[in-house]
Amino acid sequence: MTTVGLRWNRWVFGVLAAEAMPIVALVVLVATLGPGEPAADQEFAQTLGSWAGPIGGAVATFALSLWVLKPLSADHLRYGALFGLAVAILDGGLLVASGSAFQWLFVFSQLGRVVAGFAGGIVRRN
Repeated sequence: MTTVGLRWNRWVFGVLAAEAMPIVALVVLVATLGPGEPAADQEFAQTLGSWAGPIGGAVATFALSLWVLKPLSADHLRYGALFGLAVAILDGGLLVASGSAFQWLFVFSQLGRVVAGFAGGIVRRN
C-alpha cells in the first residue's frame, strides 16, 4: 500500500537505520580511537557520544530521508518532516526507556533530526 508513492517498508527500515547508524558509528569510533582500556573506553564513549549522537543522528536522518522520499510523487516536505519526527520520537522513546536524565542536548538532537528530515524533503523536491 502506498500513499503518493511512499513505500512503508522503506519508511520503517529508514527510521530504524537512522537510529542505528550513529550508534554503530560510535562503536566503531571508540573501537578505533579509544584508549583500549574498558573504563577509559566507556568514559571516551560518553564524551564522544555527546557529539556523535546529535550530529550522526541528523546526518543519518538526512541521508535516509533522501532514500525514503525517493519514490514520492508529491508532499516531499511534509513527509520529510514526518520522517524526521518519527526518528526523533524513536530516539526520544529510547532515551526515556533507558532512564536518561533530561538534558537540553537531547532536545536539540531531536530538533536536528526533524530539521534534517525536512531538509531531505527540500532536496528531494528539487
